[in-house]
Amino acid sequence: MGKEDRICFLDKPAPDNCLDKKVVMWVEESEEGNTRFTFEDAVYERNAAGKP
Repeated sequence: MGKEDRICFLDKPAPDNCLDKKVVMWVEESEEGNTRFTFEDAVYERNAAGKP
């Protein structure tokens, strides 16, 4: 993994101060104003009223 895929903490000594990030889910607003939940193998979109 590249450095952009890690989070490091300054208050702990290396090499135990860094964690690899693993994205599990993205949450974003679609072009239509709906909330979109994107997973590794699926996408779920909910409208502004909270309905699928």
